[in-house]
Amino acid sequence: MLENNKVTGAVNVELSEDGIPTYTFVEYTAYDNIPFSEDLESVAKELDMVCFGTLAQRGSVSHETIMRVLSTLKEGAIKVFDVNLRREYY
Repeated sequence: MLENNKVTGAVNVELSEDGIPTYTFVEYTAYDNIPFSEDLESVAKELDMVCFGTLAQRGSVSHETIMRVLSTLKEGAIKVFDVNLRREYY
């Protein structure tokens, strides 16, 4: 296994006695560490639309990558922002 490999994102769900869920998001996963690359930049320049959310930006590496992708998009590209408000991440 390569040193840079990270586990896939996951969430653990616990239900209270009343059936109310509590979510615990596993940290330091692959989507917390999405690196920016020349290949990604090349793809971003061709996109007509991109959808991105808040939860994937909880890590600084992925946050910076998402911001760079957004700034690389061609003029007129549609940016869809999926607000993922979670107790620890807002």
